[in-house]
Amino acid sequence: GYRPLSLTTIAFAGNSVLFAAAVALVSMAPPLMELICSRSESGECAPMWAFPPVAWAAVSYISLMGTAVPFVLQMVAIQNLHPSLVSAYYALQPIAATACTYVVLAATPPPHLGLRPARPSDLGGVFVLLG
Repeated sequence: GYRPLSLTTIAFAGNSVLFAAAVALVSMAPPLMELICSRSESGECAPMWAFPPVAWAAVSYISLMGTAVPFVLQMVAIQNLHPSLVSAYYALQPIAATACTYVVLAATPPPHLGLRPARPSDLGGVFVLLG
């Protein structure tokens, strides 16, 4: 079989190719472009990926540090630790991320790049997560 890290690399590469193909297809098909169009003040269609460079930097950082690096670390952990320990940690990760977010919100002055404390209206998201 494949090594976990090799398989993850192949999956990320394949998904990147498919995503690029989807972007190209949507860019060439006006009806599809209209579906994802965000109207500017002048009424022109601005595709959702028409971000300023600083937004692309943020998306790149989140993609690497929030997806690619954690997957690689998980594969390394599975190779070096007991799989049940890694699975338990992986299951607790959303709880740990929520706790870290609250610490960052409490320890730093606003604005928090759009982050805000939970509100009663966020309970719907909790119910979605609970199934």
